[in-house]
Amino acid sequence: MICDSADVRQVDEAITKLIVSLHAKLNSNNGREFATIVADQLRWRELLWRQCTPLTAACLLPKFQARYTYLKAKPEELAGELYLQSGVKIGGLPLELQTLSKPGVYLAESRITESTERIDIAERYIDPTVDALAFIANRGGSGMDCAQFPVYIVAVRRDVPPEVLTIPNLLGSPREQQSCVSRISRIADGLLFEIGAWPWVDGKVYAWRPNAGLLERATTRFVPKSKAPIRDLFTRGDPTGRLNNAQFYEALRLATTALDLSFTAATEAFWFSWSEPYRRGDYIVLDTCARPGMKGQCAGDFVGTAVYEQRTDKVFFAFSSAASPPDCKPANGRDPTDAALGGVQFFPPRFRWQPAALLALKNDYCLNNR
Repeated sequence: MICDSADVRQVDEAITKLIVSLHAKLNSNNGREFATIVADQLRWRELLWRQCTPLTAACLLPKFQARYTYLKAKPEELAGELYLQSGVKIGGLPLELQTLSKPGVYLAESRITESTERIDIAERYIDPTVDALAFIANRGGSGMDCAQFPVYIVAVRRDVPPEVLTIPNLLGSPREQQSCVSRISRIADGLLFEIGAWPWVDGKVYAWRPNAGLLERATTRFVPKSKAPIRDLFTRGDPTGRLNNAQFYEALRLATTALDLSFTAATEAFWFSWSEPYRRGDYIVLDTCARPGMKGQCAGDFVGTAVYEQRTDKVFFAFSSAASPPDCKPANGRDPTDAALGGVQFFPPRFRWQPAALLALKNDYCLNNR
């Protein structure tokens, strides 16, 4: 019936392609989440025989379309939810997400963590003495806020109270499983947790073993990856990789050292901004966001701006604070730059800036209300 209907066949092929594509994405937890969504798909197909009697293309088509709409919205999250609904037990104890009174993640009757939107199963280790599971308590919100994605290890042994540990949180990225922990994997004798190095914080590698617990295994330092000119950031249309550019990274270090500012705070701030680069003539202006919140919102005391001169492939920096932003006052007979940018620290010194660069900086601060 499917093969004889072009419309039904088209949707069926789209569903199959979607399911197959999940295999590479759902590679944690030994593929159990992928297996769960495949099993759910097989159950759905079985129901078609009962729902369409007699079996016709007219009956099948809306059901296939509804199924595709259901699957394609958030297939990876759906797979995780289906897996949890099928029941997760650690050493015979149920791991459950409760949302009514006293919401949180529970191991049997013990609450591990408070209000949580979703449990992301990461990896499991089992031997004759212990059953251990690593998972992320996904609290939602901004993926840049590590506190919203704590990583837990729950280990259950016979005749011993369950062991519950957390991986130390570090500022990081929502990469992979939306956690500051970049990679969680099983090793021969336990679990491995890798936190990538960022410009303002060292990376860490932790190993959990049944007999030794959680220990720090290694520290990694951040090293910029790209030795290309800064202009390549903009020709690729991807300025978010600015701190991976060695030229920009070292220029920022030089500027903060000369002005006696915190390089750590500067790198954290320059890592991300909601604002698109502001362009004026030969100049491109990059804003900072010390602590990103909801879209369009930034918080924190450190305010820095980089002005890139395309002709010379040089970058200039201006720094102020949230407590003392530039005045952006009208000139009223004064120098327009002095009136607008009072209190700003310049590197290199302001007299070495081209007037057009100062104008681009002033416009970014004042005209665009950024």
